[in-house]
Formats: sequence, C-alpha cells, structure tokens
Amino acid sequence: MLLIGLFLADLAVAQDGPQDVTIRDLNTYENLESYDDIPDHPLEGVPVEFTAVVVSYPKSSGLSGFNDDEEGSIGRIHMFVADTSAKDLGHDGMYIRIVNAFETSAFSDLEDLSRGSVVTFTGNLTFFEETSQFEVSELVELGNVTQSQFSDYEFLLEPVPVDPTEYHTSTGANEVELDLEAYQKYNNMYVDISSGTTSNYNLDDGRVAFSVVKDGVFTGHRDISLRYRNDRSTYRSGYNYRRSEVDGDFELPPIGSSVNVSGFLSVEDLSEGGLSFSNGGGFFISPMEDGILWVDEETRLENGVSLNGDFEWPVDFEVIGSPPQLLSVDFDPVPQDDVYTPGQTVTLSALTAAPEDDPSVTVDSVVVNYTTRSGGEQRFQMEEVGTNEYEFTLPELVAFESPTIFVQAYGSNGLVGRFPTIGSQSFYVDGGTITEIETIQRTGDDGDGPSPLEGLSGLDFDITATVVSEPGDGVIAVQSGTAPWSGIFLELGVQTANLQRGDVVKITGANVEEAEVANNDNTYTYLSGVTLSVTSSDSDISNVVPVLTTDEFNEPVAPGEAWEGMLVTFENVQMISDEGFGEVLFATIDTETEEMHEGTSVINWDTRGGSPIGETGFPQDFNRHVILGSIVDKVSGLVTSTFGITKVIPRELEDIVGENYTIPRPLFNLSSPNEGVEIGVVEESEIVASWQSLNPRDFDSNAVTFEWVLFDTDSTELATLSSDNDGVSAEITIDFETADGLLADLGIDEGESVEVLWSVRASDGENEILKSNFLDGTGAGTSREMGESFFEPSYNSLILTRGEPTSGEEFSDLPRSFDLKQNFPNPFNPTTQINYAVPENAQVKIEVYNVIGRRVATLVDREMAPGNYTVNFDASSLSSGMYFYRLQAGSTLLTKKMTLIK
Repeated sequence: MLLIGLFLADLAVAQDGPQDVTIRDLNTYENLESYDDIPDHPLEGVPVEFTAVVVSYPKSSGLSGFNDDEEGSIGRIHMFVADTSAKDLGHDGMYIRIVNAFETSAFSDLEDLSRGSVVTFTGNLTFFEETSQFEVSELVELGNVTQSQFSDYEFLLEPVPVDPTEYHTSTGANEVELDLEAYQKYNNMYVDISSGTTSNYNLDDGRVAFSVVKDGVFTGHRDISLRYRNDRSTYRSGYNYRRSEVDGDFELPPIGSSVNVSGFLSVEDLSEGGLSFSNGGGFFISPMEDGILWVDEETRLENGVSLNGDFEWPVDFEVIGSPPQLLSVDFDPVPQDDVYTPGQTVTLSALTAAPEDDPSVTVDSVVVNYTTRSGGEQRFQMEEVGTNEYEFTLPELVAFESPTIFVQAYGSNGLVGRFPTIGSQSFYVDGGTITEIETIQRTGDDGDGPSPLEGLSGLDFDITATVVSEPGDGVIAVQSGTAPWSGIFLELGVQTANLQRGDVVKITGANVEEAEVANNDNTYTYLSGVTLSVTSSDSDISNVVPVLTTDEFNEPVAPGEAWEGMLVTFENVQMISDEGFGEVLFATIDTETEEMHEGTSVINWDTRGGSPIGETGFPQDFNRHVILGSIVDKVSGLVTSTFGITKVIPRELEDIVGENYTIPRPLFNLSSPNEGVEIGVVEESEIVASWQSLNPRDFDSNAVTFEWVLFDTDSTELATLSSDNDGVSAEITIDFETADGLLADLGIDEGESVEVLWSVRASDGENEILKSNFLDGTGAGTSREMGESFFEPSYNSLILTRGEPTSGEEFSDLPRSFDLKQNFPNPFNPTTQINYAVPENAQVKIEVYNVIGRRVATLVDREMAPGNYTVNFDASSLSSGMYFYRLQAGSTLLTKKMTLIK
C-alpha cells in the first residue's frame, strides 16, 4: 500500500494530464487513524479521471439555496455516481458524490445527465470539512445503461443491502462510533437499510431530519434531495422539487415506525435530533427519490401509474409497519400555565389505539419516561385501568424542578409508539421566589431546549448576579457563579442601557423569553422587561467566570445549553484549524503533560440572536488571520450555539490574550498610484504612494510597519523601501534621487520607460505578508488547516519614465477607511440621506435602531465594492424621536444619532 501511495503521488507530479483512477482509489487510505484525518487523502486536489454510472438523478439535488434571478441559479448541484469497474471489482469503495458550483463550466452538462448515464469524469477530489466530494472540470457522456453495450452496469442503479452495525458501533444513548475501515468501503454508497425503525425526529422550517435504527444502531438522515424536504416550494426550472399543491408535503410516519430506507451514505458531524458521534462524525443516509418525477413544470410522472403504468422510478423511503398510537396523554389536575406546587399529587393518563394500518396490533405495555434534576432518568410502567386506558401517579414534586415526560406504547408487532412525537412534555414546580439563574436556565433533562419558565407569568425573583458583558460590548450577560447554568442574557433596552462590567445587580422582576437564532434550531434564553438595581460596581468579574479546559467545557450533556449566556475562559490554548464562516477550532493544552486535550471548542464572531440578544464587535474575519498551531495565553467569550455546535464569542479582541498569533491583515487597497498610471521621474519631483489604513492592522495588537516593494512584471522583487515615519505610515514619499537611482540600477536610460509592479509588505516583527486578495474558490465557508493560506499577493502596475514628465494622471480618490457621515437633513421629516464610505470589498450592513435597541430598519445588507455611497431612509411609518444608525463591516462598527420630528 505504501509503495502504491508513493507511486500515485509521483505519478500525479510527473504526468501532464489527469491520471486514470478508480473511485476506490479516492476512498482508500494507507492508514486512516482518525475521523479528522479524512481530508488528508493523497489524491486530494490531484487531477484524475474515471468512468462511472450516474446513480442519483441530478435534478433531485436540493442541498443548496435557490436564487430567483434571471438564470434561476442555485448554489451547487449534488449527485452520486458509481465506478463502472465495480462490475469486476465489487461495490466496495466505488461510489462518490459529485459537487459542482453553479458558476463552474461543467455545471450545465452535469444537470443534463440522467440516472444510468455512463460518463467519463475528469476533475479533483475535494473535501467540505470531512465530507468527500468530487469537482468535475470536464465530462464525456458515453451512453446509458439502457443501451445494450452498457447494460452490464445496470446493477449499479440498485441499492446494496447493509446493516448499520457494519459501519457504526453504538457507544451510548443516541451515540455511535464510525468504523474508519468501513468508511472506506461504504462512503457515498447507494445502500438499503431494511426493516429499520424511525427515531430522533427534528422538524424545522420545512426541513426534515430523522434517524433510522436497526439492531440498536442509528444512521442519521441528510436532506440532500428535493423530494425529502418541504422548504423548497420553488426551485430551478426543470428540477424535481415538491410542488406542494400536487405532491403535498413529505410527512414522516409516526416515530417508531418500521421502514425500508434506501439512499447514499456520506459522513457528517451533524447533531440534529440529539445525535452524537464519539470519534467526530458518522454516516448519514440521503434517500433521493419517492416515485415521482417532474420532467418539467407541466409534466409529472408517477411510478407505476404514468405511461400506462409502465413508468418506473425508485422509491427510497417505504413504511412497512406502524407502532400503536398514543391518542392522548393527560394530567390530572391540569397544571395552570404548566405550573404545579411542591408535594402536589399528579396523575398521568394515556389513551392508546392500534395503528391505523393494522388493527390487529395490541398494546403490551405503556411506560412513562420521567426525568428530574433530583431523580435523574426514571422509567415507570403505567397501570391498565380500562380498555386501552392507562394511569400512573407521578413521584412527589420537588420545588423549582422542571420534570420532562414522554410516554411509550409497546405493541405486539414489536414497534413502539411515542407521545409526544418529538421532544417531551414539561412543567414547572413553583417553589416561590426564584433566587438562582440555574432555576431559569436548566432544562428538566439537562439537554438542549428552552427554559422551563418560558412564558410563565407572575414569577417572583430575587437574583444577585454580576454583569460580565455590557451594552457597549453589544451583548448583555449576567452571571452568578462558575458552575454550568449560572449565566443568562439580558435584553438590550432602556432598563439595561447603563449597565457596566463589574456591576452587581439584584433582579426582582423579569419575563423569561427565548430568542430565535437565525438558520438554527436552537433558541437563547434571555430576560426581558427586567426590574433591577445596581448594588455595587467595579467588582472583579473573574470571581464568577470559570476557567476551563476544553475537556471540562464539553462535560455537560449539552454544553451549548449548560454554559449558554456565560462568560468562560480557557488558558493555554492552541489554535487548531480555520473552520470557515468566521470560526476557529481550538483546544487547551495540559500544562503538565503538554498534550492537547481531546475536547475542542470554536471561536465564532456572531450570536445570530437578533436584536433581543445583540452582537459583539468581534471581527468576522479573525479566523482568516490566525496562525494555526499558535498557542495563546487565554481565550474568553460568551457561550452560544448555532447549527448544533457550541461556540465561544469573544466580546472584543482583548478577550484573546497572547503574542504573535495572527498575521498582519493583508486585505487592503492600494490607493495610489492607480493601476497602470505613467509617472515621469524628473528633478524636483517625487512619487507619493499610499494605501488603505486598517484598524487594527494586526488582531493580536502587534505594531505593524510597511515596506513599499517594486517588482518586475514576472513578480521578481526589485527593490524595497520603508514607508514614511520609519515604516509606520500608510504612505511613502519617494524623492527624485531615490526614484532615479532605482531606475538607474534597473538599467533604464533617460527618456526610456519601464513597466513595473508595486505592492506593500506589512510586517508585525515576526510575520510579514504582501498586500493580497483571496485565492479563487476560497469563499466564507472554506476551511483551512495548518500551513494553508487563502491569500495570494496582488499588485498595481506602474510605468516609470526616467527624466521625462508624463501626463500626471490623477491618483485614486477611493476612500482609505470606512466612514459613516451624519445624516442630512437632521432633524428630518420623514426622509433623510446617509452618506458612507467603503474602502475595500466587504459585506456591509447599515441598520437603524430605536432608543430601546430594537432594529426598525435595515438599509443596506450586501457585499460592496470600494467607493462612496448614499442611502435614503424613509421614516414615514415611525414615530418622532431619536434613532441610531449603525454601519457594520468586518471588525468596523460605526454608530451615529439622528432625530425624527413629525
């Protein structure tokens, strides 16, 4: 294997064209030791070629947003193919997922393929995190398996029977370990799991998530297909999306149903429905077809019905049996506003029935699953008190607890019904005045979920806590201690506007609410309408801030819930990888063994919590500048959770303490001279070059100096000069003698001209980098490992003529820094104009807030090129008063006031 690997690596370098491989070569590793090593494949990025059968219909692909533009564009297409060499070598390792962006040249050819197309593909193996993908650069369609010369490959359109125990090992409740040897066999394979049981439902915004369990081991579901998600009510023309008025929504059967599921296996680290993976990630299955094919916007074909019943199309999800029904679960007495009192006697009753599709099924037993803080997880069998009727009296209720309950009905067909279908029922045991944040934050089962007190009225509070994040940080949080469940967000508003870090507050009134988190299943618990008083100021907040290892941080069942809203600190931290989307993965280092802890966490820049929670001013491009592998003394931040991942959001750059862990920021504009300007180098003249002045230049606070660098047109360095003020200034003044000397050294005679390139090198004393652009294809979501960079140098061209004046073309008037002007007129009624400046390509957002911190308008939210801009604000629908308008771009946050008088 080692010799083969070395041969392939050498061949990749030696030959000019793509090398012929099988897909098995792209799935096979010499020694795959960990899940995190999956992207380290020796053929990653090497041009290769193979011939394969298209197994999934390209136009059923729907794991990408739809843009209702002139082209009806989508972000990318996903399709699965199987190598034709599987005919002789077998199925193992012979499947791969093709992913091409809409902008790629091969996109239109890919989407025009059909199931059964036989195609020679040329391209590169790539990875999105640990998910392997193949990007096609060229393809040649040879035919289809329906043709006699290719009919030997038709078997590849059929799924391969598997059992989840072949690739997953159960390591706990809803937890599995991925077999890395099996990964190389089953990755992206079209498989069939027969007689599995559905569980772990998670339904949100039309997206359907579930898992299928067999022999005690689960496989999660990944919604790649348009046929198995309900949030694509329209899509690119000709695609096989669900037309709800005809198709209806995809509906999962009752949880616990027996199903046959066919689909494509691919690894992910998703945690929908409470799934977890002991070694980083596991297989998810993607059913693609449901027996319906929309050929175009008018033509709908149905399996076994259309074309006189001759139309055949796969059905990848089939229900073969349903569990008993739990028609109702009731409490006696009924809790008023979901609240009981300590010691109150509560009886639970359940009404069952046979499944609708099989009246012969009887109920063998009914079990109550009851979880409390004091008793943990308990199971109690209900007593049958009548035909299909069951009862159970709950244990004595304990003050301030929030029990969670779900009921299961075990049927004679071996299937188990559940009530409620997803999650659990909960109530609160009112013990009087609430004195601990933990009472508000802690869920009944210590898992993810909203506060048990959400929406309850008439609650009494007497909570003492310390402000650890103030309005000036963009997010307000208070904390009562260092244990989990000890912190909570406060709503940005009039009541909290003057709080400062270190204030000790007494909270005597509040509403417990949940803030929606954009693009996420989570919510954040926060207090609104707070009644509080400041009892002291300038206290040492370190008394309530836990100092954790990343292992300790991950000990709670749901870290993102247990630490939510808390400021936490990690010491002796190593930066591991750039995860894209503004995120950096890190872990703490053991001070005695100097080994990295297994647990990790993520530095992120946004809460996605909207106006009730707010956002810190931490720069969103911090991750791109981190030196991976560097060690920092300390990382502090507020704990949130998005996309199922717990994250730490620093309040400001000062929350990261260390030396030399970022490079100088290289994404700045060369302001003047303009691209291609011709300048005459004559006596009594000088050349002035300037560039954008970013603040900060270096995220780790190192002082940055600049050098003006001259290059030949082939980017060979010719000369280097320090900028003005001993390299501190963002400009350089080059006198005649210096410029003339440079040209003389280059062999340029008087009257002659030379074309050169110029750029600027930034240095923090340890690291230096030329002014850069992003490499092509490195978008916001691209991840980066140690040793990788997304930057490539960029230059301005310049024509220098020795001893002869030229046209003296004007230099650039592009802005050199972000700026937000005072609106005009001000005061205004009802419209006003806001001028602002953008010095670099950036995602720019301008929003308007009222005096209590609620966003009332978004004026700008888009990617913008450098320039000076104007936006109009129409406040016709708003009442008179003071408003704030804010520009946010990267780490820049600018705010001004304006007054509306009607």
